[in-house]
Amino acid sequence: MESIDSLVISVKHGFEEMYEFRDEMYGFKNKTETTLFSLDSHARQTNERLDAIEKTLGPLVQVSSFMQKN
Repeated sequence: MESIDSLVISVKHGFEEMYEFRDEMYGFKNKTETTLFSLDSHARQTNERLDAIEKTLGPLVQVSSFMQKN
């Protein structure tokens, strides 16, 4: 009877550890998703700013090139 009780306690302890591990992994997943979303947002903003700079510099480069020729 003691061996069965010991087995039950061991199995119960194993499940408790699995639930703790599962909760840690869900926490890790949520933090990772949040970080990736933040990085993606930052990359999009950076791309938008670079696009705006390229649009502004395009005509300026042409004017500068024209002025250098004259």
